[in-house]
Amino acid sequence: MMIIYRDLYKRGKGEELETFIKSRFSYLIEKEIEAKFPGVPVQTVDKIRPKSLKKIPFKNEEMNKHKVFKIYKPSMLMFPQKRILMDDSGELLLKLVKKFLSDKIGSDFIIIENRAYIEYFDQKYATINDKIKKETRDIYQYRLDKGL
Repeated sequence: MMIIYRDLYKRGKGEELETFIKSRFSYLIEKEIEAKFPGVPVQTVDKIRPKSLKKIPFKNEEMNKHKVFKIYKPSMLMFPQKRILMDDSGELLLKLVKKFLSDKIGSDFIIIENRAYIEYFDQKYATINDKIKKETRDIYQYRLDKGL
């Protein structure tokens, strides 16, 4: 399904796919949006989504454009956990980051251009959070290297 999804966007048919899904399965989209962006009105995310989806790179190395993370594999459980969020609106991006981190611990983030690089621990990994020094984490190292 992901191959078809990517191929449709490469061919410029992404908006048609989204229109079809919205017309036939709108209840799924609304639940998906609510799960990913709790508390953000569906209409707000929906307005951003088509523009943003066209720009989402599908390769991990493209997502990690600024090389903040030494390794970025969202499907692999790493400590601290890593996430990259993207949006052209800096204000909305900051709101999404804060909402995402609201139930996380040991978190840190940096926003560069249209990307937010986030390191965090879910509550269930609190004991691991205590064992990993902040000085060894990628965002800390990135700031040190760049003099930020």
